[in-house]
Amino acid sequence: MDPITLKLLLFVLVIVVSFGGGYLIANLLRLRDLSVKLGVVLFTIGLALSPFLNTVIVDKKPAIETLSFGIDLAGGTNLVYELNGQPKDSGTVGRMVGAIRRRVDPTGTQELAIRQVGKNQIEIIIPKATPEEVKAIKSAITSVGKLEFAILATRLNDSHKSLITRAMLVKDDLRDNGRVIAGWRPVAPLTVLQPDGTTKEVPSHELDSEALPGNAEIVLRQIKGQPDGFQEVLCVFERDPKRRVTGEYLQRATPSMDDRGSPCVHFSLNAVGGTRFRALTSAHTPMANGKEYKLAVLLDDKVQTAPNIREAIGGEGQITGRYTSAEVERIVNILNAGALEVPLKKDPISENSISPLLGVDVQRKGFTALFLSTAGVLVFMLIYYMWLGFVANVCLMMNLLLLMGSMAFIDATFTLPGLAGIVLTMGMAVDANVLIYERMREEMERGSSMRMAIQNGFGKAFSSIFDSNITTLLTAVILYLIGTDQVKGFAVTLFVGLAISMYTALTVNRLMLEIIERKRWLPKFKMLSLFGTTHVDFVSKQTICAIGSLALIGAGLLTFAMRGQTNYDIDFNGGTMITMRFNEKQTSDDIRDQLTKAFQSDISLEQLSSADASRDGTTFRMRTTNQDQDQVVKVISDTFGDKLVKIHLKPGELQVIPETKPAVKAAEKPDAPDAKPVVEEEIDPFAGGHQVELVFTAPTRLDTASRYTREELAKIKKADSKTELKYGTEDQTKTLVSVSSLEPVEAGKPVGEVKQVLLKLTKDVSAEDAKTVVAAITKTLDNTPVFDEVNNFESQVAGDTKQSAILAMLASLVMIVAYIWFRFENIYFGLAAVLALVHDVLATLGMVCMAAAISNTTVAELLLISDFKINLTMIAAFLTIVGYSLNDTIVIFDRLREIRGKNPLFTREMVNQAVNECLSRTILTAGTVFITVAILYILGGEGIHGFAYAMLIGTIVGCYSTIYVASPAVLWLMEREQRANKPRIAPKREPAKVGN
Repeated sequence: MDPITLKLLLFVLVIVVSFGGGYLIANLLRLRDLSVKLGVVLFTIGLALSPFLNTVIVDKKPAIETLSFGIDLAGGTNLVYELNGQPKDSGTVGRMVGAIRRRVDPTGTQELAIRQVGKNQIEIIIPKATPEEVKAIKSAITSVGKLEFAILATRLNDSHKSLITRAMLVKDDLRDNGRVIAGWRPVAPLTVLQPDGTTKEVPSHELDSEALPGNAEIVLRQIKGQPDGFQEVLCVFERDPKRRVTGEYLQRATPSMDDRGSPCVHFSLNAVGGTRFRALTSAHTPMANGKEYKLAVLLDDKVQTAPNIREAIGGEGQITGRYTSAEVERIVNILNAGALEVPLKKDPISENSISPLLGVDVQRKGFTALFLSTAGVLVFMLIYYMWLGFVANVCLMMNLLLLMGSMAFIDATFTLPGLAGIVLTMGMAVDANVLIYERMREEMERGSSMRMAIQNGFGKAFSSIFDSNITTLLTAVILYLIGTDQVKGFAVTLFVGLAISMYTALTVNRLMLEIIERKRWLPKFKMLSLFGTTHVDFVSKQTICAIGSLALIGAGLLTFAMRGQTNYDIDFNGGTMITMRFNEKQTSDDIRDQLTKAFQSDISLEQLSSADASRDGTTFRMRTTNQDQDQVVKVISDTFGDKLVKIHLKPGELQVIPETKPAVKAAEKPDAPDAKPVVEEEIDPFAGGHQVELVFTAPTRLDTASRYTREELAKIKKADSKTELKYGTEDQTKTLVSVSSLEPVEAGKPVGEVKQVLLKLTKDVSAEDAKTVVAAITKTLDNTPVFDEVNNFESQVAGDTKQSAILAMLASLVMIVAYIWFRFENIYFGLAAVLALVHDVLATLGMVCMAAAISNTTVAELLLISDFKINLTMIAAFLTIVGYSLNDTIVIFDRLREIRGKNPLFTREMVNQAVNECLSRTILTAGTVFITVAILYILGGEGIHGFAYAMLIGTIVGCYSTIYVASPAVLWLMEREQRANKPRIAPKREPAKVGN
């Protein structure tokens, strides 16, 4: 049975078993009216399990492989690509990084690392993926993404006939005054799935006259050097560049279905593009004899499809072909991401598998902490709420299952901090259950029956749960729509987690309690009560708390400013990356420990594995925030000494590169009376220069040989100067050097590594200098270890990305104010909530910076404080704190609204009463989250240490701000308004006394 049919049968089975099971259970319980509700709950469980069932039953793999783990846990594939041309400006590569990220990770959930390396390279790290997935990503990365529309040349058009005659004699584009007016473009091949699971490109015969007799008038020819069947077709372009229709005017591309029900790409153009598209198609409506023109849809200069033009077309259309759904998705992502400003070379200059960034011991500590944190939440709920705690735990475990299943559906990638965030979500999901149970406690204390306690408990808690979660969900939507790629990933997880939490708390929880009550399994719900009725005057402490908050935030921001760039991790700073090789196998943990001590700072280490299995465990890439490459090289050399590999060089004889003769091609207008052959200037740029064969004693990367050559060229000074460089800086010497392999390409060899290379230098480099360079490289390699890669790399978070993240946060704060204003019918509630959120983020940020500043003290060691850095994981913690604090604040605001009722006045007594009545819920929720993050902080290890510290502080600060910032703030604003609106009463005037 084929996989698609099997998956369909599994889905049908889930539906049948779920609703059949619901009907059966309802009948056994004699509660038939609950059969549909039970069926829905079972169906959601089955739906969450279906990805895991597909993996086990259809793919024949362990269930754990359903989940995709990030680079820190599973390693992945490291690719480094080089630009096939010069950047247009200093921001070109940065913009290309953004475009590539949008192509391969449009949802931001894949946890890919994409960054600029040096001045003209881009590094992509893909979490553990199959060879086919890596191949698809490579295709998406290297595709230029250039979309254009043209007309296929036809022999039935008189103006096309002369173009056809000229084109048949040339291989290049036809030009008129330097503008391309026609040219040969290859027909895009088809991708066919092979029996072994690989794919293969085969010729497309869609445009052959044998496939469709109406195609006989178009002009096709076999592509030279390609297997039979791979053809190119002659396309005619608009002569005026201002009338050409390109992807520059693309508004949106989406997956769709064509008339035959096959996957295709639907596109829409903006107003300018639509006008040009209509003009192009209007000029090529059917001819007088009824024959139709064909519209060529070109992607990366390949004709994807060529539909007939029957009438003028507006701003929408389809790109059709024999595409799979995955290919359509890839094309859509490429088009929406935009074309690359500069093409990338088709093959990466290096490709390696990398080991998990976190060592085995760090992973073990992290997973142990995750398990204990989850167990801590479950045990606490069971002890405090007894049978209600058991019901809550069932909901929490279902919450976890649904969340994991949902993330598997969207193919999200799990990192260790991400998994910690999921455990934390469980701790926060307790909040809804606590709200309901505390409301039920109040009802039972008033003497209500169990049924009324359940009904009123859910009814009264609903508005608080709804408002707090909807506000956070709206925030997640805003973050996703306008946030950075990293923020989008967090927004997706947040949205899914909250939606599931609301479902389990309000639906599953109530269903279970309703069954217990109707079956009379329990005479009464019992629960502990650590907090009785309190009457604390919280408002009276607002002045001293305000002073304390301002002092804490001020000290934190001052520390932040004083530390400057040292606040940030590699994610934000960038730094130097260097690849080193060892003579013998090493362990990642040992190398990491030695490098951390040597650099006295956090470093990132990746173990590289290439196609040569014998070198596994010997090659490592380190990243550090230290920007001084020479210092990094020296520290590593001093640290490891003779353990590092030295490669020796045996140079051949220096030879002069012979001059080449210009090639000759046919005239562009052979039918003209004065037609003459055209000289084609295809001269070797290195002709007249020098070349030498270099033989290394061990495989060496081509770019390493090139780098050593450029470095030595850049050291040569002019004869009459001690400081002025003869050939310029290393970057300026790139046009003077060429390094190519002298070995045949073989499967199983590491990408870009060879022993025999041909070094070419242009004639601008003298023979003496060429000999000097080769001798210097030989001496350097004899005396120092070889470092395959010494380069600066940019941060993952560029400046414009930071601005986008800040914009998303500001927009989400505006959304919070707007929603709370709408729900509470007063803007002051929204402003007070935002004030509390800003307080929490700034206070937590300050505490992170102050902790890092004292990280080398004895007190810090006792408190497990280390030199915390702000990275992407820490940003996720700040966003989580915002969600937690917002929920807490809205719960108290909701109780305050209930207490106030229709009373026009807003008093201190109301605020104190609201806080006191919610105090039990506030401390219980904060306590549960605190237990979770405390275990993560103490036992989690370095993988989640910074994340857990931020959350630990954020939990305390969030609980504090709800009581001492948000509530007093709304009171102050409301009292101010009441004083301003209070009517002024004129003083009574005494009647004038008249004396005698």
